[in-house]
Amino acid sequence: MILPSPTSMPPLKLDNAPATLIQRGASLRAKGDYDRAVADYTAVLAVDAKAAGLDGWDIYNERGYTQFSPAGTTQPPPISTRR
Repeated sequence: MILPSPTSMPPLKLDNAPATLIQRGASLRAKGDYDRAVADYTAVLAVDAKAAGLDGWDIYNERGYTQFSPAGTTQPPPISTRR
């Protein structure tokens, strides 16, 4: 059996279902791409998450944690002791 080369295959298209966006947001957060992760969580909040069986507060928590994450990973600038 001859498989097509990876360059001839069409790109994978993911739907924008709330569960897909939440999983992608978590993956992006783990990779350090916080802005895109926050955008995915915000997109979930824009659709009716309850219809998909999701709790709104959980999505707000994930988005807040993602917005807080970059603040904890960077070091503040050193305080100069010279005047």
